[in-house]
Formats: sequence, structure tokens, C-alpha cells
Amino acid sequence: MLDSYEAARRPVARGVIDNAARMLHVGMAPHRVASLAHDAAVRVLDHVPAWQARLRTEMSETEVTYHDGPLVALGESTRHPTRGHTGTRALDIGWTDRSGEAHTLWPLLSERHTLLVFGGVASRAAESVAPYEDAVATVTLEASLNPDRAARRRYGFDDDGWVLIRSDQVIALRGDDANLSALERYLAMVIVPNANA
Repeated sequence: MLDSYEAARRPVARGVIDNAARMLHVGMAPHRVASLAHDAAVRVLDHVPAWQARLRTEMSETEVTYHDGPLVALGESTRHPTRGHTGTRALDIGWTDRSGEAHTLWPLLSERHTLLVFGGVASRAAESVAPYEDAVATVTLEASLNPDRAARRRYGFDDDGWVLIRSDQVIALRGDDANLSALERYLAMVIVPNANA
């Protein structure tokens, strides 16, 4: 993953620098009228909740999308993915387990990859990641744990499916039972199998 970092992050960094330069240019306008207009706009926008939310999102970089790099290429990303697809940050979802305890996905993500499985492909996907269980955690969300299907719909699935999430919370790839070969190929190329496998 570290080997792919520069290729994936360089375009993002370029965008951050370009955006900062634009804001600095507007904020440091040499003309008094432009400076007054800027200050007035900031005072007004500072009280608009939608603007505040947009600024928080931009500063947190939670909507950064990776289009380039060898890992994104393995995930067969589209050029304009939406959240929940390859190259975007993993979406948080919630569910209640059989004992009635509520869970969310983000706290379960760690320094390992996480395979999020929706429904019936669980056993086949689990077989695919078994040789990598030291490096890949599996979270299975059976239909009974999410009866309204909100979690799977949040990830764009109507039926069963799976999502592989990297340790940096970026989606590596996703699919259904017809795409398990893509998962196996990714695991073989990116992750070292268990030492005791």
C-alpha cells in the first residue's frame, strides 16, 4: 500500500494546493473593495450551516477520491465513483446484533484490511480471505441483522455483495459472488498470506 501512496495522493495534494492558492488569492486581494466584499461574504457564510458542513468536509478530506495509483487500478475504479465505490472513503453503517447491541462499521476498521460482507456470499468470501486472516478482518452483515437493508443500499447493493476496505479506510474493491476472483487476485497481489497458512 505504501508503494502506491505517491501515485494516489499526488493528484489529491495538487488539488489541495490549488484550492488553497485560490482562497489565498481571494483573501489577500490588493484592492480595498475586493477586501471588503471578501470580509462581508465570510461573515455571511460563517452563519450558513450548509457552508459550515461543506468546509468541515473539505478540511477533513473525507470525500477525497483516488483515481490513480496501482491499488486503485486493481479495484477497477470508474473515473467518477460515488461514495461507497472503489477509491472513495468507506461509508459508516449501523446494525444491531442478535443480542440487541448496536454496532457501527468505522470503529471496527483498523490497521488491517476489512472485508465487509452482505448476506449470502459470506462463506465463499470468507474462504477467499482465510489464508490472509492475519491481515484481513471480516465483518459479516447477515440480512437478519439489517432487515430494512439500509446498510447494503448505502453501499449500492440490492442483493448480496462484499466490499474490501483498506487500512486507510479507502475502498479497495467491491463486488458480488460473481466477482470473487477479483478479490482473490487483489489479495494475492497486495497482501502477504498468514505465516502459518
